[in-house]
Amino acid sequence: MIKRFVLPVVGFLLVVVLVFWLIPLHRYFPSIFGEGKTVLVLYDQPNPNHVPEDMADALMLRQLLGHFKAAKIELISSGEYQRGKAKEYDLVFYIGTKDDMPVPTYLLDDLFFRREPTVWINSNLDQMNKRHALDSYGLRLVGENDDYATNRVLYKEKQLWKLDTRTFMVEVTNTKKNRVLAWAVAEPGAKTSSGQGGYGPKVAWPGAPPAETPPTSFTELPPLPDDLNFGVDIPAPRKSETQPAVTSAGLKIPWIIRGEKLWYVASNPLSYQVEGGAYLAFCDVLHDVFNSKDKAGDHPALVRLEDVHPKRGPADLLAAADYLKSQDVPFIFTLIPVYKNPETEETIYLSNSPEFQATVKGLIARGGIPILHGYTHQSGGETAVDYEFWSATGDHPLSIGPEFMAERVIRGLSECFLADVYPLAWTTPHYAAGQIDYNSLHNYFTTVVERRQPIDRLGSDQFFPYTIYQDLYKQIIIPENLGYVQPAAGRDAQAILKDADNGLVVRDGWGSFFFHTFLDLNLLKDIVDGLKKQGYHFVSLADYNNKVRTEDTVIVSGISEVLLNLRSQYLRSFTIKTDGKVKNETFSFRPVTGEVQMFASVYPGETAVYQGVYTTPPLTFKNLSKFRPSISGVTNPIALFLLFVGLMILVTFLVIWVFLLTRKAAFEFRNAMRTRRGKQ
Repeated sequence: MIKRFVLPVVGFLLVVVLVFWLIPLHRYFPSIFGEGKTVLVLYDQPNPNHVPEDMADALMLRQLLGHFKAAKIELISSGEYQRGKAKEYDLVFYIGTKDDMPVPTYLLDDLFFRREPTVWINSNLDQMNKRHALDSYGLRLVGENDDYATNRVLYKEKQLWKLDTRTFMVEVTNTKKNRVLAWAVAEPGAKTSSGQGGYGPKVAWPGAPPAETPPTSFTELPPLPDDLNFGVDIPAPRKSETQPAVTSAGLKIPWIIRGEKLWYVASNPLSYQVEGGAYLAFCDVLHDVFNSKDKAGDHPALVRLEDVHPKRGPADLLAAADYLKSQDVPFIFTLIPVYKNPETEETIYLSNSPEFQATVKGLIARGGIPILHGYTHQSGGETAVDYEFWSATGDHPLSIGPEFMAERVIRGLSECFLADVYPLAWTTPHYAAGQIDYNSLHNYFTTVVERRQPIDRLGSDQFFPYTIYQDLYKQIIIPENLGYVQPAAGRDAQAILKDADNGLVVRDGWGSFFFHTFLDLNLLKDIVDGLKKQGYHFVSLADYNNKVRTEDTVIVSGISEVLLNLRSQYLRSFTIKTDGKVKNETFSFRPVTGEVQMFASVYPGETAVYQGVYTTPPLTFKNLSKFRPSISGVTNPIALFLLFVGLMILVTFLVIWVFLLTRKAAFEFRNAMRTRRGKQ
């Protein structure tokens, strides 16, 4: 009897295993199915008078860690830390930015006695050395101050700029426990910078005032020489190849040390970030810290055409798009749906400008994907020159609550929808917005393509060499890590490509830049060709999972759940192909009121739109195929899985029941035949 049930049960179990494998349950139940590490980020107790500034580096580190899909990331100051907490985490990062700030002894003890790795960044290792000698780690601290001037980092045979020249010196005394992953070096005459920490130059753009002059205390760096040692005569090490080499001519000391229990970074890699700089080495080493399985050598590239608004001439935009299409290069473009200029009293709307609509549709037809770039990209000045979410005079966010960003986003999207244009992501004008704005923004966009300000300070924006899968505000950040082409400021094609070449040290690093099409098109051609030769491959934003959502409209690429709240509206759905053409357009037969949930899956490169509308095409025989029954109810992946399991159980019992009935009927038939033969 048991054998009769073996085959159905085994089949059912195989189906259940297959469903568990296909549906990413860890995304919906991370605490149960998640595989990521738990991470604690410790930072020095901030000054109460400027807490955000003192937290900036820790927040930047937190953003970077969003690439590694950790199960949990928590930020705690040294003053808030409670004894024993470190043992609750798989990884602990300590970032020291205040060498005059005492580290609690119980925190030093907890870090020292941890079994799992600790990554110590920059200052205050001397306090650990006084509490627990570094000899047990196989290290020796040379001095207590970061007085050693280095301005380049050697990593994977690349020479990376290091603008924060202050560096600590640590010797490796046990090469069995430690390995130097990156070296900090200096050419003769290098001087230390005036202080630790700091921010990169302010974002510049056409029409903006000149950028701030860099601090005069930085060493003026000569052009990178061809030899790896930068012209410095570095003698053989004294004891082992991992010890620092010091001469009157220059310096070479360990910058990132990988140990069994302690990893050490000899200066702050988050300070004075620059494209193609030492920051990239740290970003790559994080893969080793997390023991990640990211595919090495996979280098996506992304090109963005910038500031597309109604006053931009269509000729240069379409010429750039034609070139990219001819090279099979997908691209994105930042769309500003409304142009305003208070001086000329001009206001031009996308929905009321057939010429601009034709330009936008032309870009989409050539493989371009629109991303919303504000509503007007201005607050008091001209579109694309002025800020929209930042006060240029007061140097602070314009928002005092989430409503400001929400209103601008809804207006911008509504203007696009009126013109049948459907953005797939967001880029903040001039990368300048407040934390309130970012928190509001995540309600509408899962994905942004930009740099992010970790604090409300202009110029603090951080770039990322790889995708951030969940930032501080639960958004996906697609990198822009090469800046933009600006020959007058030294950012020509050669400079972009040099930084892109350095970016190859990051095993999954991107080559992402943006281009203003009023520049010479040959610059774009040189960069695209150069990136391909370096091994980058251009990708479409629609190859990834993205979602834009308002109450009655959802735009999706990849795979995602769709949730709409309709008010007596017809449900319209359609797919936008890679050439901009619409396919599979359908409408509900009747208006729908209430929530509509479904699960969307779209081919790579295509975009699906689900939208509540108040009118439909006439219900004729020709249009009959466009209409579908009204859709409502819960159909998300988990509900589908549970429904599937229930149906499989029902089907299994039905199969068993039919099998038993058939077997019984066959048995009775055989008995009847035997009885009949016996009578004969």
